[in-house]
Amino acid sequence: MLLGGCVTILGAGYAVLHYRNRASAIAATQKWARLAAFPVKAADLDVRAKGSLFTREFEVSFSASAEVIASWIEQSPGLREAKVSTNADGSRHFSILPGARAAFADATIDLRLGIVTVRAYWS
Repeated sequence: MLLGGCVTILGAGYAVLHYRNRASAIAATQKWARLAAFPVKAADLDVRAKGSLFTREFEVSFSASAEVIASWIEQSPGLREAKVSTNADGSRHFSILPGARAAFADATIDLRLGIVTVRAYWS
């Protein structure tokens, strides 16, 4: 469903952002998770939003080569300083100390598949 040309509502309370809201969501995610700019060579950049009057959550995902992702990790203070664990599927989970008064930030990165998903929210 398209609302005012700005947001498409999906299941599970997520929305795909369009136009200027997308750029704002990307900037907020980068600030809250203390990330470098998403790689220029990133493909399939997807931005989703969730929240209410009192909360806001963004989920940004993209795909890129392992080399591009590894370089981006090194350029991102939030990821460099994160507590990292390995998931059963071999992907890595980054528990990020959030910035800009955000309440939460994390990332799941699978270098084998070249997939990155970052979540950040404030409440």
